[in-house]
Amino acid sequence: MMSFLGSIGTLMNGSGLCDALELCYGPNAVLHMMSGKHVSRAVRGHFLADAAVTVTLLKHILPTDDEECDTANDESSGTGRLTAAEVNSLRSTFNSVIEGQMDPSDSFCSDIMMEVSVLLRDLEEKLSAESRTAKLWLLYLYHMHTLKMFNHAKRTGDWELHLVAVSRMLNLFAATGHNQYARCARLYLQMITDLPVSHPWLHDQLSIHGFHTVRRSDRYWSGVWTDLVIEQVLMRAF
Repeated sequence: MMSFLGSIGTLMNGSGLCDALELCYGPNAVLHMMSGKHVSRAVRGHFLADAAVTVTLLKHILPTDDEECDTANDESSGTGRLTAAEVNSLRSTFNSVIEGQMDPSDSFCSDIMMEVSVLLRDLEEKLSAESRTAKLWLLYLYHMHTLKMFNHAKRTGDWELHLVAVSRMLNLFAATGHNQYARCARLYLQMITDLPVSHPWLHDQLSIHGFHTVRRSDRYWSGVWTDLVIEQVLMRAF
């Protein structure tokens, strides 16, 4: 993660991201954040910037004041914006999920989010074709999504999501001159691909039980897992 944050800092050098982060952090702190040294602070700062850019994009698909006042018009206007009825439906769905009355995987919730995703995708394609600056910031959002995937996989023990996140990091490692990480991460993914055949027991522990992450609780089971790994390594070695 530290190397990936440093790669993002190299990518966004001169984009104005440092100036934006200096509104919340000191100049020296921002330098360390862009290099990936202060991981926790860098993650918080990047997530703030990611949220700000996302809000700016959402403003382009939300209805204008005139459209929001026209609540009687439930038909899609075809302008690439949500209608007032869709916004109200989205708000009620969000409140239901927060209060635990609706599961995020429900079909109705998925339909609303799919509509928002389609509008955002069309907007991103349009902005990327019109402006190289917008294309850079949209690429920044893509890498922020990768970072969130990596964090989510680490905290939930999702093995498949971890592999997807690492595979999405490879191109940025290579593009920003982090050659050691680009080479080793690629080798790591190749070895993991062969793991079900070469070490099926270890693959089951990683993919099914999520033992590729470090947990701050259940210390007993963490110790048992360490003892099992050492035992298996010694048995295979001798």
